[in-house]
Amino acid sequence: MTAMKLTYARGRALRAPSAQLFVSASLGTETVGHAEMAVLHLQERPLATWLRTLDSVADGDFAGLAAGLLESGREGLSCVLLISRMEIEEEFRGQGYGSALLREVIERSRPYVNVVALEADPLGVDPDDDAEAYEAAKRRLLGFYTRLGFTAENDILVLDLDSGR
Repeated sequence: MTAMKLTYARGRALRAPSAQLFVSASLGTETVGHAEMAVLHLQERPLATWLRTLDSVADGDFAGLAAGLLESGREGLSCVLLISRMEIEEEFRGQGYGSALLREVIERSRPYVNVVALEADPLGVDPDDDAEAYEAAKRRLLGFYTRLGFTAENDILVLDLDSGR
């Protein structure tokens, strides 16, 4: 697999001390994939307060992830990386680029966050149109993320970085 170049950019602020971030992966001039993320500093504001902020200023993906974490009743959260979307272009799938992108994002986040959370929701497959295809795609995604160390909690996938330190 050829090495990818990652480019990071800040999106609109989700109200300090947090930010919305984007990372794009490329091989030369070709885009391999991208991820959309937000960092929540829970020392400054409790998760329930972040949930209200995310509902008002960000897309529903971030708010849904924060709600899932809140419902899980997890203790000891100090700083969370929410990944609302990660997508690899179709011609690059199955070649290790998704794993490489996610591992790189996790490693770069490790000094700053203690939990990474995301939702395994297959893109491009509508459960109302083809429930069987949707379930198969969701199983593949769950397998992908569990191989990378994520565990399922209340419809979200969580990677506890404190346990790996």
